[in-house]
Amino acid sequence: KKFNQSILTRRASLRRLSTIKIQEENFQVLDEERNFKIIAEWEYYGFLALMDLKDFKNDFQWISEKLGISTRRAQTVVQDLLAAQLILEKDGVLQKTFKTLTTTQDVQSVAIKKSHRETLEMAIEKLETVSVDDRFYCSNTIAVTKNNLEDAKNLVREFRRKLALLLKGETPDEVYEFSFQLFPITKTIERNEV
Repeated sequence: KKFNQSILTRRASLRRLSTIKIQEENFQVLDEERNFKIIAEWEYYGFLALMDLKDFKNDFQWISEKLGISTRRAQTVVQDLLAAQLILEKDGVLQKTFKTLTTTQDVQSVAIKKSHRETLEMAIEKLETVSVDDRFYCSNTIAVTKNNLEDAKNLVREFRRKLALLLKGETPDEVYEFSFQLFPITKTIERNEV
């Protein structure tokens, strides 16, 4: 009975996800050279997502408590984002200056590697400290046809955007990190022909 209910729930969720339409947006691509820290350190994206919460407060103590960082770090993050002109302060209210922020894709990047490393380290810590009801981890070991890898990346990118729209809803009240990894666990064996 539980299995049948889980199948029905999954089908309903997938149908709901398929109805979400991704709007073509103007993406602002962050330049790694000018914005290394903003790309590499999780607190910057965490703060930018925090700004979308219905109860967001432009208060360093509140920001530090919500993100679990020091007040000094919260001040640094806000100052760096102001300096990078990714946020602005108008009449005492912080506002984003962009619709959608992104980084380069499929390009070697020290900043993006550092960001992914921080995310993976955080995922390990949260695995031990966050209730299973408030987190979701999954993995799948599969044999792949490597020629399909580019299509798989594009499918995940589309899914990630739809998932973000679904989870944001009308009144976001928490900030979550979504991380999905796809990497080989086998090594290519080069054979020497004799």
